[in-house]
This record gives sequence, structure tokens and C-alpha cells, in this order.
Amino acid sequence: MKRYIEQTEIMALFFRSYFLYTRIAFVKQKNDHHQAKINAYRTLMQIFGKFSKEQRIDNTLLIREIKSHIVESQSPYVNAFTEVFDESVRFIYDNVLTTKEEQRLLERYA
Repeated sequence: MKRYIEQTEIMALFFRSYFLYTRIAFVKQKNDHHQAKINAYRTLMQIFGKFSKEQRIDNTLLIREIKSHIVESQSPYVNAFTEVFDESVRFIYDNVLTTKEEQRLLERYA
């Protein structure tokens, strides 16, 4: 497993979050679940934007930053927020932190 996430991969994660954010933002009749997801993607974009200034970042630091926003709660608002962050962490593990033999995120989607 790679120890570092490159700047280009952080930007790809930013734009993935932006794409998912806009898909929900353009829903005409938004409920609380939609609004919670919009706020979650906005927070994710802020996290990726903060780290995009670095050439590379230790993956544990990025994952720790994302996981720090995950809270256990029965609130539907918090559950939607946590759902987005859990899914993002899984996506990073499955698509960014690959072994050397596997294609990297940008190669796969370019």
C-alpha cells in the first residue's frame, strides 16, 4: 500500500466530491437528508482543498482528518453526514491507496 497520496490524486478527490455535491445540489425538492449530504460534501471539499497545497500527503493524516468528522448519533442529519464520510474513506482505500501493480486513480479514469 502506498504511504503517500499525490497532489493530483487529492485534486481528483476534490473534484469527485464536487461532482457528487452538484448532483445533490441541483435536486429541486431537497429534504433534510439531501441538505446533510450537501454540507458533508462541502466539508470534504474543504479538507481536500486544504491538503491540495501539498505535493504529497501521508495517507494516515488525510484519513484521520476525514474520520475526525465521523460521529455516532441517532440523528438523521448526522447519519447522512457520516454516510458520506464513510463512503469517501472506503473510496480512498479502494481507488487511491492501491498496490504498485494496480492502476492509480487518474490512470483508471483518464
